[in-house]
Amino acid sequence: SEIYDLTLSTHLDGIIGFTVIGTLSGTSVNSIITNVNVTYSKIFSPVGLGGAIGGLIGSSTNDQISNSSTNIEIIAVRDSGGLVGFSETSKINNSSTTGSIFISGTSAGGIAGVLLGQTSNRANITNSTSAVTINGNNNLGGLVGFGSKLDITGSSTFTSSAKGAVYGYSQIGGLAGTLYNSTITNSISNSKVFGFTSLGGLVGEAILEGVGAVSTITGSTASGDVNGDGTNIGFLVGRNDNTTLTNNVINNFILENLTPININYLILIRQPVTNAVPVTAAIRSIDNSQFSTGNITWSPAIVDNKFAPGTVYTATINITSVETGFRLSADNGIGGGPGVPANFFKIYGATSVTNAASSGVITAVFPATLG
Repeated sequence: SEIYDLTLSTHLDGIIGFTVIGTLSGTSVNSIITNVNVTYSKIFSPVGLGGAIGGLIGSSTNDQISNSSTNIEIIAVRDSGGLVGFSETSKINNSSTTGSIFISGTSAGGIAGVLLGQTSNRANITNSTSAVTINGNNNLGGLVGFGSKLDITGSSTFTSSAKGAVYGYSQIGGLAGTLYNSTITNSISNSKVFGFTSLGGLVGEAILEGVGAVSTITGSTASGDVNGDGTNIGFLVGRNDNTTLTNNVINNFILENLTPININYLILIRQPVTNAVPVTAAIRSIDNSQFSTGNITWSPAIVDNKFAPGTVYTATINITSVETGFRLSADNGIGGGPGVPANFFKIYGATSVTNAASSGVITAVFPATLG
């Protein structure tokens, strides 16, 4: 199929589902997609499989995508990307993405979560840009989370005042989280990288594997700082397994400081429903690993341990427990790393969520209960 000259957006409530979700299409095979622009798309798939989530296409096979763009907000489990979630042998050219992706598991990228090629039909990303904030666990990159037999040429990521950093635990890079038998040529990353192990200004892990395979990084630049306390941390590549590096430029620093909390969705607090029992403790981040709260208070006061009808409730949430390796407040020690920014946290269904910079005290206002 061929799709040209289309502009899309979702309702502010977004798309809610389980797996294989895209604003244009959940699944696409052998399609030519040109000048398709998503002005805003919100996709919420935080439970179950939660994979193959894309701002444009969820699962893409052998597609040609060009001159297209997305502005996205994705909350999912794995395999999520600003254009495509999970893709095999697709070609992406002259396209761009902005927004944010939050996953509890593995593989997220500003362009593609997973992008796989074949020996005779390699995948590629050419002349494309991303300014998507990526949050997750492992295999996270400004352009692609996990790639194999993938060629990246003339592409870039950047950190603006609010978007573009990559946060996680391991296999994290400004351009790509993990690459097998892939190439990067004449590309740039200005994205900041935060994590623990296998962190790189361009690639978290770059691996050459198999007879006759190729793995190279050539004429590319890393300008975003790399922040981490673990092992395999590099200006260009965190863990390099026989990848050839040629004529690359290093303009970044490696900073040793704790990672600021980066998963900002709170999953055990929901929009109040008439006669439901309020949650008052044990709120966790979407991946259950970065923080929990000591208490939640509600205003107006709860009567008979249930929400009243027709009432606008405000929750005050206090994060008191932060897991090892993470922080809420700014680090004024080695590296001088940032804390959480103001108004960082999110709660699905709330009309407003606010917090001060470097603070774990969160105020969430919900719509009036029905009934």
